Amino acid sequence: MKKFFKGLLIIILIAIIGIGSFFAYIYFKNINNRDPYTLIPDDAIFVVETSNLNDGWNAISQSKMWNHLKQNPYFAALNESATSLDSLMKYNKTMDMLLSDRQLVVSAHMISATDYNFLFVVDVQKAGQASFLMGALNILSDYSISKRDYKSIEIIDMLDTKTKETLSFAFIDNLMVGSYTSALVEKAIDQKDSNYWLNNKKFQLAKKETKSSLFNFYINYKIIPDYLKCYMDESSDLVNALSQT
Repeated sequence: MKKFFKGLLIIILIAIIGIGSFFAYIYFKNINNRDPYTLIPDDAIFVVETSNLNDGWNAISQSKMWNHLKQNPYFAALNESATSLDSLMKYNKTMDMLLSDRQLVVSAHMISATDYNFLFVVDVQKAGQASFLMGALNILSDYSISKRDYKSIEIIDMLDTKTKETLSFAFIDNLMVGSYTSALVEKAIDQKDSNYWLNNKKFQLAKKETKSSLFNFYINYKIIPDYLKCYMDESSDLVNALSQT
C-alpha cells in the first residue's frame, strides 16, 4: 500500500511537470489518441480508474483513510511529498485546468509467487514529450535520472538515491505508463498493440454496465487465487470457484 501511494504521488508530479513543460515549450505534434487500457497487461489482478485526475486526487487527499495513513509512522516518509502536492493541487485553478478530464488507470500485477506491484497509466495528451521532460525532471532532488531504449520506446528510470527504489516510466502516444517494477512497464510495451481489454467482451460489458463515477474498480477473478497467496497459505474453495466465473 505504501508503494501504491508513493507511486501515485510521483506519477501525478511527473504528469504535472510534463504538462507544464508542454505549455512552456508550446510544443505541438500530432499523436495518436490511445486508450489507457491498451497499456494494461492481460494479467491484471484488479484495475482502478478515475476520469478526472484532479478531482480524483482531491477525493483521496480528503478521505479519512488518507488522513489516517499520513499519521502512521510507516507512511511518515510520504507526508512531506503528499502535503506539498496537496497544497499545489488544491484550490489551484491552473492545476485544475491542467489535470481535469485526464484519465488515470492503476492496475495491480503479480511480480512473483508471493508479491505484486502496481502499474500507473495517465493520459497526458500532447504533454507526453520526453525530449523536453528530461530537463524538467532535474528539479527533483534525491533522484538520479537515466534513460534506456526498449523495443524503440524510451524508458526513463528515476532512482531514489535514499531508498534505492527505481520508478520506471515511458510515454506512448498520449499516455504515460510507470511502475516501481520495470518489468511491468516493459510488459505494457510488449502488449500495447494486443488490445486485450478492448477486445475482452466480459470486461467491456462490465464497463458499459458500470455507472459513471469518480472511481471505478474492476476485479479479474481468474488472478485472485494467485493474488491471495500473498496473504494465505492455503487456497480457498470459494476463491477457486470465483476464478472460474
